[in-house]
Amino acid sequence: MYVPSASELKHYLIDRNISIRQYSEWSGVDRYHIEKLIKQFEIPVPKRVPMPDRSDLVERFERLMKAKDVAAHYGVSPTTITHWCRVMKVSVGDYKRPSEDKRPTDEQLYVWYELEKKSLNTIATMLKVDREVLRTWMDDAEIERRPTNYRTLDINELELDIADDLARGELKYTEIARKYGISNSTLLRFREKHGFPIRRKPE
Repeated sequence: MYVPSASELKHYLIDRNISIRQYSEWSGVDRYHIEKLIKQFEIPVPKRVPMPDRSDLVERFERLMKAKDVAAHYGVSPTTITHWCRVMKVSVGDYKRPSEDKRPTDEQLYVWYELEKKSLNTIATMLKVDREVLRTWMDDAEIERRPTNYRTLDINELELDIADDLARGELKYTEIARKYGISNSTLLRFREKHGFPIRRKPE
C-alpha cells in the first residue's frame, strides 16, 4: 500500500487546502490511514470551515468582488471558494471586472477554442484572466464548450489543471508531475483513476 510522506501530506492538506476526503479519493489511500499519519507526523491540519448559505456567499461577492477577498473573509483558500461556487452554482465571473481591453472578440474566442482546439486553461493563461471570467465570455459569445469526461468529475481546481495538461498532451508525464510538485506514482494513480492512458502512443 502506498504511504504518503509528511511533506506530501503537508503540501496537499495545508498548502493546497485539500480536504482529507478529497486527498483520500485522489491518492487511493484509506482516509483512516491518512488520519493516523497526520497524528504521527503531527501535521497541523486546519479545521474545515462549513459551507455558508448561497445567499451569504453571493452577498460577499457583491460587496468584495474578488474571490481572494471573499476567501479571506471566510478564512479559507481561493480554491475552496471556487469549489463552493461550483456546488452552489454561483458564477464568479459575474463579480469580476477585468479590463475590457483584455476581452477578445467572439470570433477570436471561436478560433482559439473551436479551430485551434486550445483548452480553457490555455486561453485563460494567454489572456491573463481567471478561468471563470473566460467561461462567462464564452457563454456571452454562445460558444458551446467541448464535452470532456474529466470535467464531469467531482475534483478540485488543482486536479482540473493536471487533467488539462494530460488532455493537451504537450508535456511529458514526468514534466507534469514536476510542474505540480507531485510524485510520478501519484500522477500514475490519477491517470488510472480518471481513465487517462497509462502509456502514450508513439508519434
